[in-house]
Amino acid sequence: MSVEAVVGACDLAWVEGADAEGFLQGLVTNDVAALATGDSCRALLLDQSGHIQADMRVARTGAADFTLVVASEHGDPLVALLDRFHFSEDVDIIGPERVACVTLVGARVAPTAGVDLVLPGLVPGTIDAIGLDADPIVTAAGARSIDPQALEARRVTAGVGLVGVDLTS
Repeated sequence: MSVEAVVGACDLAWVEGADAEGFLQGLVTNDVAALATGDSCRALLLDQSGHIQADMRVARTGAADFTLVVASEHGDPLVALLDRFHFSEDVDIIGPERVACVTLVGARVAPTAGVDLVLPGLVPGTIDAIGLDADPIVTAAGARSIDPQALEARRVTAGVGLVGVDLTS
């Protein structure tokens, strides 16, 4: 089976420090405390009325380090929300930074060239390889580019909802 790639962008933010786990655990809808280093999950940040404020993937990158992955241009609002909820916790909120996000379809493992972070893709059966530049990732994966609409059709068929598209805040 050939590997296909959809090149896009995403924003990264980092929450680091001794209280990072507890800080995020109290803010998001998934159990980030249960994540082992290298694991990730999808999570929402809700307001006091239960309205979605941010849709993200949370990756534990160290014992007290988390990388938050959000859709392109959603990094600034996410960091502003995190700053608003940060009071006395021993955490540093860093970012956001815009990076390339290459969604690989048909790849068994992600390439390492140019890759800073690998996550299961939002669409089942895909891998998201994240790095500063997409070209080395696509080349290392031996992937051919496909139309983003093909990936969108897979997402809809799989029933994976997106905030702002299928879900409202």
